Formats: sequence, structure tokens, C-alpha cells
Amino acid sequence: MALAIFEGVEYYIDACSDADQNARLLDIHGGKRTRTRKLATRIIVEPAGFKMCAREKEKEGFKAILVTPEWVYSSVKAGNKQSSNYYSPDPSMVFSSVIISAVGLSDSQAAFIGAEVARRGGQWLAAITDNVTHLISKTELDFPPSDSFHPLHVSHRWVLECLVQDFLLPTAPFEFSPSHEHNNPSFSAARRFCQSILSQMNVHTTVSISRRTIRLRGSRLPVLPFEVLAKIFIEFRDIIY
Repeated sequence: MALAIFEGVEYYIDACSDADQNARLLDIHGGKRTRTRKLATRIIVEPAGFKMCAREKEKEGFKAILVTPEWVYSSVKAGNKQSSNYYSPDPSMVFSSVIISAVGLSDSQAAFIGAEVARRGGQWLAAITDNVTHLISKTELDFPPSDSFHPLHVSHRWVLECLVQDFLLPTAPFEFSPSHEHNNPSFSAARRFCQSILSQMNVHTTVSISRRTIRLRGSRLPVLPFEVLAKIFIEFRDIIY
């Protein structure tokens, strides 16, 4: 049975490329979809749609909190509702929805980067956990195989360049072991975790339907009156001939 992670959450999906996936996760875990923004407590919107949604919020006066789709993924993976403060779709919050940790930096470097990440809407973890989305270091590191820990391993220069550009830059040029699927800055272990759950649910649903179909095939056909059978025969005869 799914955890009621989003119990009490009334959501509206405004602009989201993974709208169906987010809606399904929210529904499974106790959320309730609303028809209008005014009735929602959370509005799921990507950074590209933030300005328009924020204008509508100010104009219409609704009180819903705006969050990125990553808020849904991270909450499901953690098994509890995450703080909305770290998942703002406001592009000025450069590191929103990003959880960063570091290896091999000096204390002063870690303190500076950690403070800037937090100031720009992200989360900085002194200790590495499987919630980390971006692990930064000065040199390439070797990771033991893990089913849950798949952060983007990037140079610390990525964070510094994001601060200079005041924008969340693509990680690909800064990755030590670039991967095609990692080039999307919104990519995260939480999202992968949720996609895996939904895939397993789809498999179970397919198997369940197949089993019901097999049982139907093995059951006895209902006995129909002669008059009904005759009408069916006539209908098919007319179609065939």
C-alpha cells in the first residue's frame, strides 16, 4: 500500500513536461487534483513557466505554493513531504531542486560554496547521502556500485560558473564521467527512482490483466437461447456474405 505522502495536498499542474507522471505519483500517494489554481495548495510548474504563473497568482490572489516537479520526486523517494522552500521554480533561485555535497575541497572552499548554494535556493549537505543530486570535487573519484546513489559527479568549477552566470548551467561540460542521460540539469536519482516505481506498477497491471484474460478464456461460455444464437448467426452471415 502506498504511503499517504501527499495527504492534504490539493495540486494543480500548470506547466510541466512530465504532467501525467507527476499527477500519477501525487494521486497514488494521497494527493488530490483540483480544476483551478485557486483551489490548490501546491502548483507544479517548471522554471520556464514561472513568470506567467507568478503573474496569474498575483492577479487572481490565490495562495498556492509554487514548486518544481522535483518536489514530487524527492518527496516520494524520501517517503515524506519535502520542504517547498528548496523546490522553487523561480529561475533566480539558481540551485533550486539541487542537493549538493563535496569531496576533497578545503574547509574555506566548502564553506563558501555551501553558503552560496543555500542562498540561491539549493541544499548543501556536509555528509554524503543518497539524496545528493550533484557531487562536486576537484578530481575524478571512483564510486562503488550502488542502486540508490547515482549523483552527477562534476567539477567544483560548475558551481562557480553557475554563480558567475547567475544561471543553472548544463553539467555536461563539467562532468568527470559524462552520460547522455545526465545532460539534462533536472535529472536526478529521485526522478529515476519514481520512474522505476511506475514501471514496476505498469508491469504488475499488465500481468494482472493477462491473468484475468486467461481465466476468462478457460471459463465456460454462457448458454444462450436458440433465438439469440439464430440472430447472431444471421448477423454474421450478412456481414460475411
